[in-house]
Amino acid sequence: MNTQLFTGSEPSAGKMAPIRNEGFIKPRGGLWTSSYDAELGSDWIQWCQAEDFQVPRGGWPSFILEVDPNARILTIDSYEDLASACERYAITSDFPITILDFERMAQDYDAMHLTATGQMATRLTHPVSLYGWDCESTIWFRWMFTSVTNIGRQKYSMPAWEYA
Repeated sequence: MNTQLFTGSEPSAGKMAPIRNEGFIKPRGGLWTSSYDAELGSDWIQWCQAEDFQVPRGGWPSFILEVDPNARILTIDSYEDLASACERYAITSDFPITILDFERMAQDYDAMHLTATGQMATRLTHPVSLYGWDCESTIWFRWMFTSVTNIGRQKYSMPAWEYA
């Protein structure tokens, strides 16, 4: 998880809004990234292309971010990881599921990373769920990068899907 991809305008610490709970599965603020793959971009890129969601015609404005090795990252790789996080960081909401208190989590961690395995394991679970986190991704609560490299607008490949 050392190298992350960010798409959009150039990220910086000064552009990051503070993390705020929205009473939903995802917080407001912070910075969203996904693990970088030179050919495919990231799971976020692949999800957007598969769903035809906000795919830019001229390619993705892409930035590679190197993660500070001292970053404190809460990793969700299973339903058990999510349930454990909810034991410590759960809040009530208007939805019939338990959600996370990201503001409180940000006091203990610099980011929360949902792995591809964790995404599949927590997608349609109950009472704790991360439905809406559609792919492997990380929400950064604060700037924890040692470098940012602008690699320009990129067009990424789509994997060849095989159906049995």
